[in-house]
Amino acid sequence: AGLFAGSSVEVDAIVFDASARAAVASRDVAIARTALAGYGGELLPQDRYEDWAAARGEQLSQLHLELLRLTERWQEVAELDAGDERAHLELMRRHLAADDRHAVLRQFERLDRVLRRELGVAPSKEAVALRDRALADTPVTVRGPLERNLIGREAELAVLERALDEADAG
Repeated sequence: AGLFAGSSVEVDAIVFDASARAAVASRDVAIARTALAGYGGELLPQDRYEDWAAARGEQLSQLHLELLRLTERWQEVAELDAGDERAHLELMRRHLAADDRHAVLRQFERLDRVLRRELGVAPSKEAVALRDRALADTPVTVRGPLERNLIGREAELAVLERALDEADAG
């Protein structure tokens, strides 16, 4: 004699948990995408400091991250887990492939800052190598607009050009 006798009740967190665990166990990207579509975000944000909700919410958040990794959604992984070096490496590789050297350097700086601040460690040799590759491929030049803005500043421009040449030479 229930309120909705004969009706079934489906709890989104339980459905997500089951589908996410199945995706992670099977490493099936299609199942992972389906599970991600059912992720409703933080569990009970109004009760986030309740012990029972915090532990369960953390489990669901970790499953969510695993699904993002499985589906290679690296930008989202890096945003949710700033210390995830693999995510940063994958993003750096993508930026290099797109010939966006500045994005590689920005991504490296984010990774470096987080690892040093939170863990007290430096980025891996692989991350440093990607950064160095981007630096090696980034030409440093002085273009016309800078020269136009420095009219009457020949001495300062010469110092700047020498510094840029030295930086470009390593």
